[in-house]
Amino acid sequence: MFNGPAKYLVLILRLALGLVFIWSGAPKLLQLSEFSSIVQSYHVLPQVLAVPFAYALPWIELILGILLFLGILTRPAAGLALALLLCFMAAIGIAMAGGTMPPDCGCFGLAEVFGSSGPETLVRDIPLVIIAFLVLAGDRGLLSVLPSGGRRPRGELLSVAGTGALLGTLVVVALAGSFYYAVGLAAPNPAIASGQVKIAAVAEVKQRLDRGEDFVLVDVRPEDEYKAGHIPGAVSLPLELIAQRYQELPKSKLIIVYCESADCDSSATAADNLLSLGFSNLEDMKDGIQGWQAAGYPLQNN
Repeated sequence: MFNGPAKYLVLILRLALGLVFIWSGAPKLLQLSEFSSIVQSYHVLPQVLAVPFAYALPWIELILGILLFLGILTRPAAGLALALLLCFMAAIGIAMAGGTMPPDCGCFGLAEVFGSSGPETLVRDIPLVIIAFLVLAGDRGLLSVLPSGGRRPRGELLSVAGTGALLGTLVVVALAGSFYYAVGLAAPNPAIASGQVKIAAVAEVKQRLDRGEDFVLVDVRPEDEYKAGHIPGAVSLPLELIAQRYQELPKSKLIIVYCESADCDSSATAADNLLSLGFSNLEDMKDGIQGWQAAGYPLQNN
């Protein structure tokens, strides 16, 4: 589609788009639990889909970025990148309209560089959509200044095929592992799996606290850990004392429990125990205090 100097411009745009997707996906792989909380706080996908999606998306972005940067399967990669960008914009628009847009969009992990509010993110995505469309329409792959009708040497074709097969295998393994891990996190116990206890995202809990909503936030870690640092406004009720002190909690209010991290099952166990004691309005802030700190929110000490 593009000839002359324009084809070099498309090459530069493709390399830039690949770097953007690598930059977007790589940090999230180090913050999968926290990123999962942000995805859930959008309230665009149901819980059963939101967590696996959050664990798979960084791999997809990283692989797409590598394919685009290397010029392998360029047009399919650019087409998928374009579709993802449009879906991101739609999700942001839905969250903004519903008032559920998180304070950090999570687009580049938890370290936003270009701003994280809904309008700024939408404006930022528009040029990326245009770039993805231009790459889809005009880039032919590899270093992509190949003549439109030229044939590639057999050795080059074999190299491309081998690289594509290797990356394809990595995609399958990464996605399978991510979905397996994410589904396990999404349903840590029967109460959560059945929907009797909901998962509360860290960003959502912060928004509720900022709005002054009437609920009880319960720290189920040992008391010494609570005193060392806890979420402002949280009350201490260690897991092992729930059976003796559950009367301190009002059954008429929403109870949100949390423990140390996504790998800690104390909050899920606490929610299960409270459910058996007659509490019905329960949520588990699964990412715990580590997820709270990773999102940059303050702690209270006493």
